[in-house]
Amino acid sequence: MPFVLNDLGVENPATLGAVAAVPALASAIGAIGFGRLAHLSVRVLVPAEFATAAVGLLIVPMAHDPVVTTAGTIVHGFAPGMVLPTMLTWSVSRLSFDQRGRGAGLGNGVINIGGFATPFVMSALGTGAGGLQHALMLLAAVSGVISIAWAVVLRREIRPLNHSGE
Repeated sequence: MPFVLNDLGVENPATLGAVAAVPALASAIGAIGFGRLAHLSVRVLVPAEFATAAVGLLIVPMAHDPVVTTAGTIVHGFAPGMVLPTMLTWSVSRLSFDQRGRGAGLGNGVINIGGFATPFVMSALGTGAGGLQHALMLLAAVSGVISIAWAVVLRREIRPLNHSGE
């Protein structure tokens, strides 16, 4: 997000650093909040989480003000904080007990590879889409489509996430 703020005229490194940290804090808050929502089904959680990500990703490039941009990063940052424990809990609960550690490790590895690849992917998307703002709008659209797709795929899933599965 510092690049988006640079485009809005924010150049102070301390401000850019602080704003860059805000999505991580929002993500942590989302992850902590997951425990309060684990009684819901993935049918509710996953589409809502991807829709929240889409909204945040849409706010950021459309904002013409650093404060609104920061608000968008908060909304977007909150979503992965919820998505990660939701997807991990859901996927690991489908594994036998003795395989859950492996499943969690694989999930963690994929998340870290994604974090590593993100700057490269965003650079390529920005180049192909005509700039970072357009790339963010494209990601917002993709996140919205993913939200709808998950809603369709999960329409019959009613078991809450805090169900032991055994």
